[in-house]
Amino acid sequence: AAYDVRYILLHQDLLDGEGQRAWRERLRSFPAPFYEDSSLIAYRTLPHLRVEDVTAGGERRVDVHIGDRIQLLGYRVDAGESSADDEVRVTLFWQSDGELSKSYHVFVHLVSERGRLVAQHDGIPMWGTLPTWSWWEGEIIQDEHSLMLDESFPDGEYTVYAGMYDFSTKARATAVTSDGKTLPDGAVLLETIEIDHE
Repeated sequence: AAYDVRYILLHQDLLDGEGQRAWRERLRSFPAPFYEDSSLIAYRTLPHLRVEDVTAGGERRVDVHIGDRIQLLGYRVDAGESSADDEVRVTLFWQSDGELSKSYHVFVHLVSERGRLVAQHDGIPMWGTLPTWSWWEGEIIQDEHSLMLDESFPDGEYTVYAGMYDFSTKARATAVTSDGKTLPDGAVLLETIEIDHE
């Protein structure tokens, strides 16, 4: 299988001075290292997204402030036919407006018409590879999640919610819309999908 290369890690203990200079020259066009200490330098390889890119592929734009320093800029929900054993793919676009010290986890929940949680995906953004403490100011993060449907789900409407919580305390981050409305339970309503087993 093919995988995206998301990081380049330089172990300084394994490189002499000439080797370090050669690698730094090769990586000169990359963003500045997001982590560096006496033994390790870490570069991220993914290209920068721009705000205008968030809606370029049919994504829906939202502006919800999460916690103190994160914004949910937009999202895309790919539900396919939404039948039994299908997968709902959710892509979220986050942006930080300052340095983060907390490790926030993302939650994406699928809730039935009766308010029952039927599917969820929680975790560090982008399948565990982009913890919030590694984000830099202004960076836009494309974060993907999958919700698995099951044939036991009754036909009907289901709502997709997303948000964040502090992993150390499990407390949800506040979610405030651009017009100042605080959303219940820090949950942003993204989209309602129809499940039909026929």
